[in-house]
Amino acid sequence: MTSETFKEYISPTSINEASMLGWKYDSDDDETAKDIDRDKSPALGLMAYHIMEAMGNGCGLDEVLYSGDLIASQDQIGINKVDIEDVRNYLSLLKDHPLVKEMELALESRNEYEITKPFGEYILYGRLDKVIKTAEGWKILDFKFSRSESHSEAHDFQMKFYLYLAREIFSPLLGAELFYLKDGISRLVLLGDENIPNFQEYLDERIEEYQRAFKVNLE
Repeated sequence: MTSETFKEYISPTSINEASMLGWKYDSDDDETAKDIDRDKSPALGLMAYHIMEAMGNGCGLDEVLYSGDLIASQDQIGINKVDIEDVRNYLSLLKDHPLVKEMELALESRNEYEITKPFGEYILYGRLDKVIKTAEGWKILDFKFSRSESHSEAHDFQMKFYLYLAREIFSPLLGAELFYLKDGISRLVLLGDENIPNFQEYLDERIEEYQRAFKVNLE
């Protein structure tokens, strides 16, 4: 493989991690690093994501919360029955949430949907938690097992990155919604056609910042 054929994969997680920490994120586990409260095990967040992703295609939240599959998966994820109840306590409060109803009634539902897109000398990469199709169009969903106070510019950037990747695949694309599972607050992020040139310019700047952080880490 020559240098001309090699293209580096860039994800929003790698860019955000480089910006915050000054080093390149390990892409082997890219897009699985989630926002969770620091006093809880990452396994709880993983369990919460599995539950939210299981909804749709005729399956409701109550059904998933008390399914045998949920109990059977606890050993694989590394949590116990007490942990499962902790997750259930949070998510059961969301059963009447409009966004949960939207997921349950979705015409189509796709989980962990991977997208790549060429961007100059790079390949942009994203793994979307969930994409649903409603009567109005498609919506990207991203789950955060945290409270809405944890919202940051990094979350908005992640959603706009996903919208940029998905805009030519899902039409009409209504937006990307962040869903903070511990307090039920959701936040809609948009990226209209008129905003694409500015986002591409901003993305260029963020990738340059990412590369500088990587070089500093090598020195």
